[in-house]
Amino acid sequence: MLALPLSPARLHAGRVLHDGAKCAALSGRGLPHAARHGQRVLARDLQDRDTGRTRLHCAQQLRISHTALAEHEIFLVEGRISFIDCEDIAACALKLLLDDGHAGKTYTLTGPAAISYKEIAGTLSTALGKPVEYVDLPPERMLANLQASGMPAAFADMMLNLMLDFARGGGAVLTPAVSELLGRPARSFEQFVADNVAAFR
Repeated sequence: MLALPLSPARLHAGRVLHDGAKCAALSGRGLPHAARHGQRVLARDLQDRDTGRTRLHCAQQLRISHTALAEHEIFLVEGRISFIDCEDIAACALKLLLDDGHAGKTYTLTGPAAISYKEIAGTLSTALGKPVEYVDLPPERMLANLQASGMPAAFADMMLNLMLDFARGGGAVLTPAVSELLGRPARSFEQFVADNVAAFR
């Protein structure tokens, strides 16, 4: 997995890693302009260097966040996102590594649905048996919260732009790539929570 390159050093690292890879996974689909530009530069570079690699473009990955749920509240700018379970990313990558016929192709991996943070809070409330509240913050308050947490100003701006991009629908695109590769639907957020409910408590 090549994390989104935001600097020349990361671009170089991506090129070095790719030279020995059969499958390159680029994370960060749906990011704001500056971040998307970095990913596009690497993607074009990898395509120019070798058309035999298979590329995975991944939606936002589901991760367990203890901090966001410490007080059973989610404070974010609203937006629908086609979150994908990391297990599906791994399964698709393994499929591409073991099977032939994928050389030079690019797959955009997403979850089965574009879900809102309000829906996420509802699913967590049901699974945990206690209320998890979602608060849709105005952008200026979200930015202030990020900066107050100690996040560097430039990174806080990038994170806010990411949320605003999601609010405009930038993270809601759905594709059938997971089901086409694995022969089953992508794992849902409900499945992800059920498998990891103990970690959220």
